[in-house]
Amino acid sequence: MIDMQRALVEHNAARPEAAFLARMGAAAGEPVSRGDDLFGAAVNLAARLCHHADAGQIMVAGVVRDLCMGKTFAFSDQGEVPLKGFGEPVRVYEVRWKE
Repeated sequence: MIDMQRALVEHNAARPEAAFLARMGAAAGEPVSRGDDLFGAAVNLAARLCHHADAGQIMVAGVVRDLCMGKTFAFSDQGEVPLKGFGEPVRVYEVRWKE
């Protein structure tokens, strides 16, 4: 995701007339698969995190941050956020990819 955001920055610098930004969200869990479609709580959470992000941001669930322990990724705690379809607020982290 970081590489995709960085590629968009390069694209936008080279072609400002065709610039665009993306917001991204990631969760971890076991998706349910049916045919070529994936769904389930993890997929829904990733979609809600994407919707919560601003253009150019990457938002991830706490479990994604935990899975990245020991890596060089930087995260910023965004607190607990109420997300549609989830009974309790979800701890959300922004991936600080611009630094």
